[in-house]
Amino acid sequence: MATTIYCDDAGFTGDKLLDTDQPFFGYSAVAIEPDAAALLVQEFRTRFGVLGAEIKGRQIYKRSDALEVVRWLSERLGDRATVVVNDKLFSLACKFFEYIYEPVLAPNNMFFYEREFHLHVANIIWSHLRFGDNAAAHIADRFQKMLSRKPGESAEVFAGFSAGTENAIATINRFIEACRPQIEAEVASLADADGRIQWVLDLSLSSAMSVLRVMGERHGQLDVIFDQSKPLLQFRDFFDEMIGREDIPYMTMRGRSSPLVVNLAGPIEFGSSASLPGLQLADMIASISALASRDRHMPRGRDILDVCFPWFNEDSVWPDIDQLRIERKPNFLNTIMMIELTRRAESGEDLLRRMPQFYNQMSMQFDVDPPPFLLEKR
Repeated sequence: MATTIYCDDAGFTGDKLLDTDQPFFGYSAVAIEPDAAALLVQEFRTRFGVLGAEIKGRQIYKRSDALEVVRWLSERLGDRATVVVNDKLFSLACKFFEYIYEPVLAPNNMFFYEREFHLHVANIIWSHLRFGDNAAAHIADRFQKMLSRKPGESAEVFAGFSAGTENAIATINRFIEACRPQIEAEVASLADADGRIQWVLDLSLSSAMSVLRVMGERHGQLDVIFDQSKPLLQFRDFFDEMIGREDIPYMTMRGRSSPLVVNLAGPIEFGSSASLPGLQLADMIASISALASRDRHMPRGRDILDVCFPWFNEDSVWPDIDQLRIERKPNFLNTIMMIELTRRAESGEDLLRRMPQFYNQMSMQFDVDPPPFLLEKR
């Protein structure tokens, strides 16, 4: 028998990931049958004196007893809930690697992924954005516009931009300029017949799949109800391919094995949280988790986040400042590799030829004769 799963999001801004008012996107799933959801919501209303036709998580978060609410939800739902919370700025940086570097490195992309080159590049971009680098902001803005293009808008990739100061962002910008034809071909492949590019940057599909994979492993076949979502409505055919899917392939990366699909009992249903108590529960978890993530540097936010954290999915996308510590050998080698890729691109050389050998040579040199400034930092 299939398990009913309710899913809802919080902080949705579509393809606009540079929105500073809502820096986190949350997406949750709750495994609960309709009658049990109705009883739990009624118990919640009675326990906390909540009126109104629909319970909204963002309003609950503002309450003085929000921490008590989250503890109550945690006790009632336990591992029947999961949530993915994505830092939008870092998610944009990850998308940058996916659509700028990945098309060029695709013939041997696993070499780079296994060395976390993608995370290194994404964290560099995120850090420059986070701390107000104008060149990084320009690149991010142009990148976002490029992948959320309306019919008739220019398809150029960062035309006429000069990064100025020679730093990591300038190196990345030079790579873009040198690899413009390949990048533009990749971008062109994303456009529809009218030249529109939509929902490429949106986080709804990847987040929905993240929580459904967790629920699929816990509960087997799923009967899924999404809150209304424009991007997910466009991916109905994608989900239909998973109906009755009993053969579940897995992918292993960086020591972690994850299912690629889930087993759906039938087509995804779309409902309204105003009329479905299960969606109200999912909304509370997504909203409170995203808002607490935003406020994690304040005591109240940290306390609430501590209670929410057991729900957090491993696929949540957050920056990792350890990737920026140049004294760490993997980071140093990734920096050297980024510079070498740019050099090769500008000189018209094969980007991938003997790259593993180049990497190994740099690794041995690091061990034998580390740069002096690294010795000082260790």
